[in-house]
Amino acid sequence: MSARARNSRVVLEPRSLASLRRGASALRLLIALVSVTGVVATARFALAPPAPRVTIVRPRSQFEVAGAWAAEQIARGYLTWGPAGSGSASVQPAPASTDRLAWVEIAAMRTVSPTTTDYVVAADTSLHGVVYLELILDHRATGQYALARYPAFVAPPTSPTASVAGDGSTFPTVTNVQLERVLVRALGHFLDADRVDLAADMAPGVPVSPPPIRLTLDHIERLAVEPTGTVLATLVAMDADGTAYTLTYSVGLAFSAGRWEITSINGDPPAGSGPQT
Repeated sequence: MSARARNSRVVLEPRSLASLRRGASALRLLIALVSVTGVVATARFALAPPAPRVTIVRPRSQFEVAGAWAAEQIARGYLTWGPAGSGSASVQPAPASTDRLAWVEIAAMRTVSPTTTDYVVAADTSLHGVVYLELILDHRATGQYALARYPAFVAPPTSPTASVAGDGSTFPTVTNVQLERVLVRALGHFLDADRVDLAADMAPGVPVSPPPIRLTLDHIERLAVEPTGTVLATLVAMDADGTAYTLTYSVGLAFSAGRWEITSINGDPPAGSGPQT
């Protein structure tokens, strides 16, 4: 044992009872203040809760659609002229020149600010073929659209490679022979606008709207079953001239009284539809 350990001692410091009471009173006072503060805060929030912070997000789709229409009309006026003159004050046509448009389409769209949108309009002109015109439009408080600056001819916008994945190739196929026969028969009547024969395979009271072009079903490519039970029917149909179209229709189905009934064609199936086999 070291000398320090042998010489260690405890020193008792006398304190008056009054000082101990004062310390305990101060501690009780602090606890009471904290409690009162909590009660006051709780009461305040209960009686006068703070106004909730609500973030309102205004969908831009309505402005984008209207702006796209305005951009197409501006492009038509900018790129259309004849011997009588230009349709736009920004263009000075060469003498006796004309330019007509076969079609215009929005090729790209980019939001610049909450009130400004950058549109790229593709136009098929009789003078230069397909051109791309950039139009930056401001959405005014009056609801009108105006050019923020003069148009610009630009290169075609870059777009991802298009692919067709809507044939349900990732879903299982229909294996029920009875169901397959019903689908082939009903889709043939649907494409041919044969409402009378189509009604035999439709659920009672279900309306159906055949396409305005009368087609003849050539063959079925694939009958795929979505997880919701809807069947994606990919088929080849031909018009009166012999042109073949590959099409996909979504068909809602229900099994009732021992037979398959079609509840919708290219519409949301009702809740009664279920997985098919």
